[in-house]
Amino acid sequence: MAHQDTSCSDEAVRQALQRIAHDACLTPCLEARLLEIAAGLTYREIARRHGVSANTVKSEVRGVLQALGAHCRHEIEDAVSAARLRAEERATAEELYPFLLLRLE
Repeated sequence: MAHQDTSCSDEAVRQALQRIAHDACLTPCLEARLLEIAAGLTYREIARRHGVSANTVKSEVRGVLQALGAHCRHEIEDAVSAARLRAEERATAEELYPFLLLRLE
């Protein structure tokens, strides 16, 4: 049962991040980078996944950070960690959206 709860909480966080990506007018590629950073992947892991260089990924992530008003990828990671805790307490994607938005600005 705990695995199902984690899956539901991860889905709520993902949906909230997708809405943030949409509102920030991120391209599908940059939205993917946001979700991959949120999932805890390193630049190297993302690069291997997509057959690009780690420098390309760093550049793409800079675009994500700029669009969101964040300064570093750790801001995304910290905001997502806090959102996951809220989601585990049954917060919905609609509730997580403003929570994440405030932490990424």
